[in-house]
Amino acid sequence: MLDDVDLEYRVSLGDREVGRAFRRVELHAPDSVRFGSRAEVGPGTVEQSIVAGLPGLDYRSGVTTSADGRGPPGSLRREGDRLVGTLPGGRVIDLTLPDGAVVADLLEPSLWAADLEAEGRYRAVVTNREGTDTRWAAIQVAEADTVTVPGGTFPVYRVEVTGPENLTLWVLRTSPHLTVRLDTGTGVVLELVQGATPAPSRPGGPSGPPFPR
Repeated sequence: MLDDVDLEYRVSLGDREVGRAFRRVELHAPDSVRFGSRAEVGPGTVEQSIVAGLPGLDYRSGVTTSADGRGPPGSLRREGDRLVGTLPGGRVIDLTLPDGAVVADLLEPSLWAADLEAEGRYRAVVTNREGTDTRWAAIQVAEADTVTVPGGTFPVYRVEVTGPENLTLWVLRTSPHLTVRLDTGTGVVLELVQGATPAPSRPGGPSGPPFPR
């Protein structure tokens, strides 16, 4: 299950540290959870807050600021099968979400809550906030491993995601499967600095259903 937690990451480009990223998970209401994030890279800061329903982590609402802090923040909300609102800068969004689709901003938190198994294969329909790219994402869980980051040495699964974005994640083996290391495939890497214990956390059931195989 997803518990309240604060996470801090080092952001690197190649072998150079370029900033920090912060994430927060907190129970928003009995039937919803809030995911907050802030990325501080160079002179820009991007903040995002998403509310998702439980147990399936369906997108309910989200607010995103622009990197330069200019213009109004983007604000989206779920209305039935539609995602409506604006992006940072004012672009209007009104799109129909395919049945069972995961909004791309919630793909990583969905992995945290999923019932992952070593060498498991999963798939999900993923759509971006703009509605310009909707496709299947293939999720491959590799063998159990360990990884060392600034925050310690952790028992992890390596997870390969191929789809709208190609990502490699090292997530805790125990539930919730919080991200320890993230390779975006663009040269940018996030590594956990603090927020999770190197010792195995308690096993627990997922907050949402596993991805379909």
